[in-house]
Amino acid sequence: MPPKWGVCYTPEMLRASMDIGSNTVRVLLADGEGGALRRVEVRRRITRLAGGFSGRLDPASVRRTVDAAREFSRFAIDGGASTVRAACTGVVRRADDRSAFLAALHELPGLAPCVISGNTEARLSAMGAAHHLGDEVPELLLIDIGGFSTELVVVTGGEVRRRRSFDLGVVTVTEGFLKNDPPTPDQIAAVDGVIENGIREFFDEPVPDTLVGIAGTATTLAAMDLRLVPYEGSKVHRHRVSATALDALYGQLIGLPASERVGALPGLEKGREDLIVAGFRIVRTVMRLGGFDALMVSEGGLLDGILMADDWPPEGTLDA
Repeated sequence: MPPKWGVCYTPEMLRASMDIGSNTVRVLLADGEGGALRRVEVRRRITRLAGGFSGRLDPASVRRTVDAAREFSRFAIDGGASTVRAACTGVVRRADDRSAFLAALHELPGLAPCVISGNTEARLSAMGAAHHLGDEVPELLLIDIGGFSTELVVVTGGEVRRRRSFDLGVVTVTEGFLKNDPPTPDQIAAVDGVIENGIREFFDEPVPDTLVGIAGTATTLAAMDLRLVPYEGSKVHRHRVSATALDALYGQLIGLPASERVGALPGLEKGREDLIVAGFRIVRTVMRLGGFDALMVSEGGLLDGILMADDWPPEGTLDA
């Protein structure tokens, strides 16, 4: 059975992880180890680290991200964790100045940051998602849409069988192709072509019948389907969004400028209003290529996998 939400814990058992992503910084305070890992509290903030990326990280994006990491590391340490395992992903992997960014993170109290490869991100994310879904979902295709990259992972019996990381994220797709607000039909068609050309080869081999989405795009789609305000992870976890429901939601937002979407669509997180179109297009392309009629959403993922890893930094850490 998957772990329960909101369990009791003792301070000496607390551990913490941080996902410093290309769009969002998230922190997890948890207790237990391995298969007994349980979530206590999760916090997140959209900082859009990949915004304005030109080979080097945008200084304003770096400041927002380091500020969030500082606040979240203090939260975790004050909450009882001795250290915070922090994984940098997506855009940091490609940044020419990633060593300077890592140096700034190393100055934060209690933080143990590193840059992980796309394959390591996929492996740890799958480990965390499978842990929370339990034995009831023995086979799945995991999709993890980030700001700079998207990971697809085939998981069978809790083990990763096949994984790929693609340089297709909601920030880069939005900034690169969706120039108008709202986007034009030609821009949407161009995005669909880029996404399909990028990931089609993955589906040359069979994939499981269940599609599971993790991270911000997937959880936002579930919250929108549930019209969930405020957000509640326990309601989002294991929620299934049908292809029909996704298309209906997309139809409601695509004609609206980004500034009007949050008010018109309950569950859409502030800060994702311009990015959600790219997220929809990536999800629907994967669903079409894989023959899926629904997306199951899991709250588990990279944050959990970071704490389930035997060692830190993990295998697949990149040099600064």
